[in-house]
Amino acid sequence: MKESNYSWNEYKFRFEQKAIDFGHPLSKIEGLLLYAQKLFAANLPVIYDLRHLSYLTGYREEYMLRATSRPENFYRYFRIAKKNGHSREISEPLPGLKEIQYWLLDNVIKKLPPNKLNNAYLEGRSIISNAKFHTKQQKLLNIDIEKYFNNITKKQVEGFFSSLGYNLEVSSLIAGLLTMKDGLPQGSPSSPYLSSIMTVQIDVTLLAECRALGLRYSRYADDISISGEFNTEEVVKKVNAVLLANGFKANSRKTTVKKSHQRQMVTGVVVNKKLSVKKKVIKELRQELYYIHKYGLEQHLRRKEIQRRNYLNVLEGKLNYFCSVKRNNAELSYIRRMLSEIKIRESAEQLRSAFE
Repeated sequence: MKESNYSWNEYKFRFEQKAIDFGHPLSKIEGLLLYAQKLFAANLPVIYDLRHLSYLTGYREEYMLRATSRPENFYRYFRIAKKNGHSREISEPLPGLKEIQYWLLDNVIKKLPPNKLNNAYLEGRSIISNAKFHTKQQKLLNIDIEKYFNNITKKQVEGFFSSLGYNLEVSSLIAGLLTMKDGLPQGSPSSPYLSSIMTVQIDVTLLAECRALGLRYSRYADDISISGEFNTEEVVKKVNAVLLANGFKANSRKTTVKKSHQRQMVTGVVVNKKLSVKKKVIKELRQELYYIHKYGLEQHLRRKEIQRRNYLNVLEGKLNYFCSVKRNNAELSYIRRMLSEIKIRESAEQLRSAFE
């Protein structure tokens, strides 16, 4: 039974009528309605069990059970290049599981209050708004949360949905559909928003600590930034303690402290006096597009050992980000024309291949 267009009284009446018609005892009906009322009051969809979730999502029970018992078989894996020359494995759910995850994201997770202290995944927030907060500061501390998605375990996800009011069967089922290898998979549409909500306590605690010291605090996904005048050892110790208390730890190799006379960067944006982008990263993007233009996208991806179907969209995202910081920049305008030519050529290649 779908409750989206009903008031609670309408839902209760219809549910009672159907349950009585199916011969369920009144004691069971009362228990189910008590369970449903709590979820209804929280503006969350009522999900009674596996069969009910199967009905709501349109996927068979057997499919869901297979996806939760052997989740590694329901993902495709590829690697994307990182700035340090290494690569990161991305686990992307196959179409069926991805559709279920989108349903849970849209109908359950996004019904919850967002984590407004995390600038990632929020409408109206961006890398730029995150960086602006730290301009013209004496010191800037950047800390990366190590294995951010991976350290949010299946058990924690199950406990989270249980705390929302879902029963053990449903909480365990949802956790199984949203996790893989006992963590949130990078590449799942539900992981970013869910991780942000589940880690809100990190932000609440650190914001309070920073305010007490007269410091500025912000987070963008797994990147924590703190700025102002502070004792570095003391603040790093506080951050590490808060992360450990929440089941995480800082990546010591990526922890940096920069003073005002040094180049200070927040999520890739220079913030010393005004927002800017390093010439080096613009040059790297231009060079990469040059090679794609010269040798073709497929050959470029093979040479760099990149397995990503939407790689041009990734590069376009970088370009849009640079343009939002450096407006009316001649070099970026040239790079955009180059990217447009490449996209037109690649579209023509795909069209030709389709008719061969």
